[in-house]
Amino acid sequence: MTLQTSGRHLYEPLLGIVLFEMHDLQAVVHCMVSECALRNRALVDGGGEDSVEELFGLYRTEVEELAAAQYESGFKNPIVRALDLAPPPSLLRH
Repeated sequence: MTLQTSGRHLYEPLLGIVLFEMHDLQAVVHCMVSECALRNRALVDGGGEDSVEELFGLYRTEVEELAAAQYESGFKNPIVRALDLAPPPSLLRH
């Protein structure tokens, strides 16, 4: 079942995560992305000086797509990690 964005999120600095909600047709799905993932993604793009809130806004669509793919694979509460959002170049080469 495809997830839809809810627009709600919360940055938890002590844990270094952004919690965000998505919806399927029946329930709210609680998801998270690590601050490390967002900062690493920004570094890949040549940035990284923005706040975590700004980075989440910048990469939200990509983060939500990754979370939705995890959910469709069976993860009840998707966690987007640095390896998901910004894999090291050595993992991208085949």
